Amino acid sequence: MSNLKYSLRMAKLPSVLSSLFETSLINEINRHAECRTFETGSILIESGEQISCVPIVVKGTIKITKQDEQSEQEVFLYYLREGDSCVAAFKNQLTPTYSSIRATAEEKTTVLILKKELIADWFLQYPDWRTFVLRTYQQRFDNLLGTVSSIAFKRLDERLWEYLMEKFALVKGRCIYVRHIDIAFDLNVSREAVSRLLKRLKNSGLVLLSRNKICLANTV
Repeated sequence: MSNLKYSLRMAKLPSVLSSLFETSLINEINRHAECRTFETGSILIESGEQISCVPIVVKGTIKITKQDEQSEQEVFLYYLREGDSCVAAFKNQLTPTYSSIRATAEEKTTVLILKKELIADWFLQYPDWRTFVLRTYQQRFDNLLGTVSSIAFKRLDERLWEYLMEKFALVKGRCIYVRHIDIAFDLNVSREAVSRLLKRLKNSGLVLLSRNKICLANTV
């Protein structure tokens, strides 16, 4: 983990995974996992560093991005939510390499940290863990397909609206605090294009805009 803005406390497996894992595996995780809470904006995994552990999100949201080597621009890939883990971390245990992604806490986020030495043994020993790892790969593959399809086939206004809906769902509310430049970064478009479309949504009565704040209109 490349950022020290976190606190430690006792590990506790998310309920969404407790229902999937057998008791012996849950006991192993609770015995070996370290629980860390990262503040908003903290970087958990940095591009170019070696990944020495596997994180499981207990609470909060982690944004995964990838930096283009030539342009040095970052592209948003997907979010990790409660019960999710990172494919890059699993991949690193199979073929140790340097990270090609950046993982950033989108909000105050609590994760379980598992040492990489445990992962290979658990994959052989626990069918539930194998299922979890394979499901994680499938979910991330589906996420990336969705991102590619969105960029290739959807208009920018559709992508922006879906982006906003996902943000509202993440905070479980009707208002989000985000800059236009950050939205543009996530959608890999210009800030001017985002501002223009947000103004169009406002004029259509769909959102309310104020400085670094977007709210769903009461009519939505």
